[in-house]
Amino acid sequence: MDNNYELIAENTEWQMKAQDVIIWGRKGESAGAGGHTGIAVDGQNWIECTAWYGGGNGPEGGVIISNHDQRWAMCEQPYFYVYRLKDNTNQSNDINYPTTKENSKMIYAFAVENGTGTLLFDGQNTLAFTGKNAKAAYDHYVGTYKAIMGKDLPNQIKTEAQFALWAKLYPVKYIPFN
Repeated sequence: MDNNYELIAENTEWQMKAQDVIIWGRKGESAGAGGHTGIAVDGQNWIECTAWYGGGNGPEGGVIISNHDQRWAMCEQPYFYVYRLKDNTNQSNDINYPTTKENSKMIYAFAVENGTGTLLFDGQNTLAFTGKNAKAAYDHYVGTYKAIMGKDLPNQIKTEAQFALWAKLYPVKYIPFN
């Protein structure tokens, strides 16, 4: 099919640019939940349609803007292809796109299967509240999120394997509330 896009990367690092089309999963095979398609909005973020509950759109998922590499790692780094317009000389990493907290950051709580607590991801850091006032601090965080965003803090469950990879990328920061 001649649609003026060319393959610029196949399962290898590349310099993401706005309007790149990224496809996860090998051609001709089902990648299951790891199969995604998205369009880059700048040099690190993409817009994707997802069923991921942690995307902030409830159990049905929805369309989100998120950091591509974070999501790729969360999905266990599936095989991918990247396509770019052949004659797109006006690409810029400085295009305007929605920058509200709701759609530019992934903020959610999560638990690990067989784990004993709830962790927070604030878009950049994995946080664990500790100490005798940890629950009160967590409840305050959840209440503040709801007051600002107008909806409940999204939640998800990670498998132990997913969390092991996640913790390598985003080591847990323990915050004491004594």
